[in-house]
Formats: sequence, structure tokens, C-alpha cells
Amino acid sequence: MAEKTVWQRMSEGELIRKDSPDAHSIKERFITCADLLMKYNTQTMTLDERRDLLSEIVGYRVPKDSDVCVNFHCDAGLNIQIGKQVFINYCCNLLDTAEIILEEGVMIGPNCQLMTAKHPFDPEERLACFAYGAPIRICHHVWLGAGTIVLPGITIGENSIIGAGSVVTKDIPPNSVAVGNPAHVIKSIDI
Repeated sequence: MAEKTVWQRMSEGELIRKDSPDAHSIKERFITCADLLMKYNTQTMTLDERRDLLSEIVGYRVPKDSDVCVNFHCDAGLNIQIGKQVFINYCCNLLDTAEIILEEGVMIGPNCQLMTAKHPFDPEERLACFAYGAPIRICHHVWLGAGTIVLPGITIGENSIIGAGSVVTKDIPPNSVAVGNPAHVIKSIDI
């Protein structure tokens, strides 16, 4: 069995100390990702060139029918899975300390934030370690309204709609409309 990467370990909740042997590879990936994102967000290029660059950021071939608008930001990129027909609008921020799964047909409005990163409560430990994470799963055909924030460890069930400006602090069941801070289900969708 292959040894887990530092990203897999962080995604599973392991704290990685800033003075550990893994620290260099984490910092190096953050810098590489930031450089690629700078190019992605500022340079004029064709759709195919942009998809090629996004594929380099996330580490696999992004589906041709998915689109990620500029002013896109992430930590490492390596923990983001983009399914078919996914649309991420302008100015979105996906902190991928842990895995972020965007299943087929997901629509993410402008200025949304998907935040997998967590930090220890103890201040000394918090300063000594990188973030660790809890994965986020956005299931098939979910629509996140503009400005939605999704916190670590959340799953949003298929076909659900999250109202603009909502803060999702707990799982949302399939076929639901949820709004507010914290987001709460206000009705079911008949499918």
C-alpha cells in the first residue's frame, strides 16, 4: 500500500507541524498554485488554454463542459474534484486543505467560499501547525447562490438550492432549499 501524501493526511484531520519535513512540500505547492492562479486570473487565453491551465492546477484533466470563471482562488488545487457540467462563477474561493468534490451539474454563484480548513483551538498549537481539514461534497445538480459560504465537513445533497448569502454549517438533505446564517431548510423540492 502506498504511503499517504501530506495532502491526504491533512484531509483526514492530521495536524502537520510547520517545522516538520513535510512543511517544505506544503509551502512549495502553495507557491506553485499561487503562481498558476495568477496566470489563470490575469492572462488572456483561449478556453482550451484556460482549461489546460486549470487542469494543471488541479492535477487532472478538467471536463470540457465545465467552466471556472476568473478570480478563482484555492490553496493547493490538488484536492478539488470538478465533475461534468460544473460552473463556478466569478471570484470564488475554494480552500482545499481537504477534498472538495463538485459532482456533475453543480452551479456555484459568484463570490462563494468553500472552506475545508480547520485549526486547533489551542493558540500555541495553532501557530505551530498548518491547517487540517474536513472534506466538502456538493452533490449532483446543486446550486449555490451568490456569496454562499460552506464550512468544513459539509455535504449538500443532490438537487438542493442554497440561497444567496447563506452560511452552511451542517449537512443539507437532497432536494432542499436552504437559506440563512446558519442555513436552514425552508422547503423541499418535488422532483
